[in-house]
Amino acid sequence: MGLIVPVAVPSFPGRWLQGIGAPEWETRLRLAGPQFPSAHAIPGFEGRQAEGLFHEPPEFFSLLDGQRKVQQVCVSSPRIPMKTHTAKMNMAIFLTVVLVLSLCAGASPGAVRPEQPVKLFPLEDVRLRESLFSEAVKVNRQYLLAHDPDRLLAPFRREAGLKPKAQPYGNWESGGLDGHTAGHYLSALSLMMASGADPNGGFRRRLAYMIDELADIQKANGNGYLGGVPGSKDFWRRIAEGNVELMRNKWVPWYKLHKMYAGLRDAYLHGGNEASRDLLVRFGDWCEKVTSGLTDAQMQRMIDTEYGGMNEVRADIYAISGDRKYIELAQRFNHRAVFEPLENRQDRLTGLHANTPIPVLQAMATPTADCLSGSPVPRRHRSGRARRLCLH
Repeated sequence: MGLIVPVAVPSFPGRWLQGIGAPEWETRLRLAGPQFPSAHAIPGFEGRQAEGLFHEPPEFFSLLDGQRKVQQVCVSSPRIPMKTHTAKMNMAIFLTVVLVLSLCAGASPGAVRPEQPVKLFPLEDVRLRESLFSEAVKVNRQYLLAHDPDRLLAPFRREAGLKPKAQPYGNWESGGLDGHTAGHYLSALSLMMASGADPNGGFRRRLAYMIDELADIQKANGNGYLGGVPGSKDFWRRIAEGNVELMRNKWVPWYKLHKMYAGLRDAYLHGGNEASRDLLVRFGDWCEKVTSGLTDAQMQRMIDTEYGGMNEVRADIYAISGDRKYIELAQRFNHRAVFEPLENRQDRLTGLHANTPIPVLQAMATPTADCLSGSPVPRRHRSGRARRLCLH
């Protein structure tokens, strides 16, 4: 049975689909037949001739109406016989279709109504066969094992007044971006575990060790903080007092903290580490205290400096804890200078540092996106060892 997924895809003029660039795919669409009588599952295509695009074998295609506008993306069945039409698609549009389909991969078989959320397959339910991709996972595993957790944690111990157990890594880790890699590392360990790439439990033991160390660091800080920003205590005290212009005196402070927030979140959701949840929530409480005295204008000036996906992780903490103060804080981290022009269909992104708006906007494509605009409270559910967030 085919899977019909209406999507909001930009309209592509037909000439873009015809013979532009290489490589190209010759494609076919079988529109109607016993499984699709009169194409009733395709709104707007009843009894109409349509052109289609899909890669051989017929695993996916997108439908075009008589005006040659992309309307829907589908996963088809090879059992759908009917008249064949051909078209060509260049690489950019092919990748767009693949991206949309990858987001649709977890949907149930059969027609999918627009009100049904699209879900990805849980990572722990997906395994790679022997291929270049599985080889890449092995290389990634070796790379992660080559890192020393104590070196990654050195900036955090330093800022908590504890003696580091090893020298910190050099370059960015000692030149102003101190501590930003550790959060990435927590995420990497957790995702590798969920993907089945931890056959001897080495990643799980590393994750548990780092979470235990971070618990000691958080206790030493005494206020929930977990960061390696040089001069943290004085810096964040002055920020809380309203001196938000100091953001430009440090190298993207919120950006660095966002990596640890995301790492703790992933350790809980994908790594199954229960203790990381408590660290994450206490760290979230610290952020709320630091920003609670700032006006909206001060918040917006403060996040003129790159701040990662702080709106996303605040919404994630809300989804995990159910405490509404986190979603209210997440909304305060929405950068109006980025969002408002887009909401008014104005493109003011040209010339911006791409790494700054992308994480901010990416938050709107995550399971907690609706939280950022005040939708109903999300619920949590468990599947295997990992937990995932759903909105209802």
